[in-house]
Amino acid sequence: MRRRRATPAQRLRPFWFLIAIAIALLAVGGYLFAVSHAFYPHTIDVTGNRVVSKDAILEAAQIELDRNIWLQNTAAMTTRIEAIPFIASAAVHRHFPGAISIDVTERTPFAVLESGGQRELVDRTLRELRPAGPDDVAFPVLIASGGQNVQTLAVALEAVLIAHLRPAWLDFDKYGDVEMTLRGGVRVLFGDPSTVAQKVTLVQPILEKVEHGTRKVAALDLRAMTTPVVVYAK
Repeated sequence: MRRRRATPAQRLRPFWFLIAIAIALLAVGGYLFAVSHAFYPHTIDVTGNRVVSKDAILEAAQIELDRNIWLQNTAAMTTRIEAIPFIASAAVHRHFPGAISIDVTERTPFAVLESGGQRELVDRTLRELRPAGPDDVAFPVLIASGGQNVQTLAVALEAVLIAHLRPAWLDFDKYGDVEMTLRGGVRVLFGDPSTVAQKVTLVQPILEKVEHGTRKVAALDLRAMTTPVVVYAK
């Protein structure tokens, strides 16, 4: 008569007692791991922040000080920290046995966005960082008006800054063309937004050539790139 092959349960039956002990030990070990104060967050370091305070970052992170750090959701902490307007990215790391480090990258202010009577300090992506105040006068103002795409002004401002010009504000005229006022008061008419990057290099050479005279320059019309027009103040 052929012997029936033993099932896995039958083969393990002699070891059930040892298996039960192992499971009990794992359960006890898991409990001790969960409640041991050694794994509570006893050290929390924050790096990379200059504008946002450590307290504000920790408040957003919502780290539970009386709970094992290895059982806390660091991805959720990261999401909450990155919701702070000035934070571009965050990384939360756990270190054995009970330390946490938070590394953040802050956004860089780029301009003041004026829209609907409100002024907000924004970064290059036009993310609003905070309401603009008196200390932000050094930033150029992008004026969102007439339903025009303000991102177009941001691209134009990038080209202006690369050319080392000092703009006070950029706006659209009634035809949707880009115009700029320099810190010295000179108004520059660029025309078609797609041509700004080509025309910004003309501004400084032309101004250096004509501003040595006694007449004050009021505006520089670059709408026709091959025939720039200098308008003098009356």
